[in-house]
Formats: sequence, structure tokens, C-alpha cells
Amino acid sequence: MPMYDPKTPEQYVELLDQAIFEVEELIACARDEGEDDPEFSRQLPVYERLARELKQLRADILEGRHEFGDGADLPFMEALRQARVSVPFMPLLAGLNAAHKTGLKQ
Repeated sequence: MPMYDPKTPEQYVELLDQAIFEVEELIACARDEGEDDPEFSRQLPVYERLARELKQLRADILEGRHEFGDGADLPFMEALRQARVSVPFMPLLAGLNAAHKTGLKQ
């Protein structure tokens, strides 16, 4: 069984919580680096957008407004590809995206 293969909405939300934690840590690091690593700091708007979209997705699921299995990528996946941003927890995001696209397989 793949590591990021949620079977229930609850498991999906647990993975979302993990992704939110990871991106918030990334944001904190990018802010701390500031002028010491301008390339990393320039990615801050992308990371902040990712955090907002993950939190909105979480809220939508908890409120019953999210539909799994619609065959489309989550919006932030395209944004990450376009920005060519390196995210250390990309396998987690890819797992969330796959479960969203194909639906939860119980």
C-alpha cells in the first residue's frame, strides 16, 4: 500500500494536516532566510498560495463541499509546475492530488 493513499475523507484530512504543517514550516524557513537566500525567499508567494489552497481544501472537505474523483488536478499542482518550485514534500502533495483525481478507494 502506498504511503500517501488515503481511503477515507478522515485519512485524507490527516494527510492535508501534514501538508499544511510542512508548507507552514517551509514558509517560516523562507522568511527566516530573507536576503541570505533570495532564490528561496522569492518562492514565498507560491508557498503562501499553497498554504491557502490546502487550508481551503481542508475546509471544503470538512463542510462536505469537496467532490473526490473528478479527474482533474488540484489547482495548486499546476501552480507548482508553472512556478517550477521545489517542494521537499512533493510526494505527499502528489498523493493528495492522486486521491482527489481518482477518488478514495475504500
